Amino acid sequence: MTPLRFGAGLALCLLLAWTAAAQDEPEPAPLDPGVASIESADLLGEPASMPTFPPGPGEVQAPEGKDWVLLSSGEWIFGSIVKLRDGKLTFDSDKLGSRVIDMPDVQEVSAPNDYTYVFGEHLDEVSGPGRLIGDQIVIVTAQGPRAFPRDDLLSIVPFATSELDHWSLKADLSVTGTTGNSEQVTGTLKIDLVREDSLTRVAMGYLGTYGLSDGEEIAKSHLGTLQIDLFVSRRFYVIPALARAYYDRFQNIDIRATAGPGAGYYVLREPDTKWAVEAVIAYTYTEYRRAPVGDKRVEKGATLRLATRAEFDITDSISFAGRYETYLGLADIQDTFHHAEANIYVDLIDDTLKLSLGYVWDRQERTVRTTNGKLPHKDDMRYSVGLVLDV
Repeated sequence: MTPLRFGAGLALCLLLAWTAAAQDEPEPAPLDPGVASIESADLLGEPASMPTFPPGPGEVQAPEGKDWVLLSSGEWIFGSIVKLRDGKLTFDSDKLGSRVIDMPDVQEVSAPNDYTYVFGEHLDEVSGPGRLIGDQIVIVTAQGPRAFPRDDLLSIVPFATSELDHWSLKADLSVTGTTGNSEQVTGTLKIDLVREDSLTRVAMGYLGTYGLSDGEEIAKSHLGTLQIDLFVSRRFYVIPALARAYYDRFQNIDIRATAGPGAGYYVLREPDTKWAVEAVIAYTYTEYRRAPVGDKRVEKGATLRLATRAEFDITDSISFAGRYETYLGLADIQDTFHHAEANIYVDLIDDTLKLSLGYVWDRQERTVRTTNGKLPHKDDMRYSVGLVLDV
């Protein structure tokens, strides 16, 4: 059965990840006792004492005007904050380059430069220099220093930054082949381009596969996606626009275009685990490449997109990302189609270069015969091993 094959592929990816993760993690070193403190404030946003941006007694001397981070291992990093999002601090180190640090590993942050901090379920924004110590963060606002609970901090955005700092790119390339009695090669390219700020996220994606066997095409498909998210609260977001275009020669699909609005909700949104569900009311237009005389080449109508996606860290260097989408045909259930992806990423060079193990599943409930009478299979499944550039 089709669901069993999909489940088997997903289970295989997860089994490989958990096997690789079976190792003990080192215990963090004790915190340097010479860390400065901030006077506590009982209520959210209450006036607080002025944070000390230069290091206190016993601390390492920081370059003037530089941000710095003290890790729970006792290590110091100097440079500048790039951003904080979803519990991960991106920090541009003067000596180590760009680093992505999990917030549970951060003991203290000093930011003498202006940043915008986003707090709480209602995404309140506060701007100014800030200092994080323990379970509290103090920000020097125009009205004076104010203290906030660390747990309420959702994101940090540079107060004055170039547009490029809002963008991230992940490119995944995999190639497989055989030689000898037969010559066969198949390549898969996956690109994710994302723009994020404190309240919005724009995600653009491309997934393409092309294969040759002894000079004959054996795979040829393209999928392009666009999704705009507008965050109303920490967990709930509106999707003003979702668009999708798909081509697959061997599923006899010349174009399948889908567009519509919807909404999403994070069931879990923690630093190491994120799980979201989404619903979109859309219009879908499908045109088949070929069809026998008398058969329809075009199908169109309303669809309901139900989707879920999840990301979680297995270890400090291994992570999982997956998503499943079903597009239910509202006029005719046979117009329903599905798409799923599962990826395991293993860090090779910091967070920039990774090894990827991938699985993709596409299924359409209705298949249309080509002019020569061939009926495409309903299911397409692809496995891949490749390299990922994440910047």
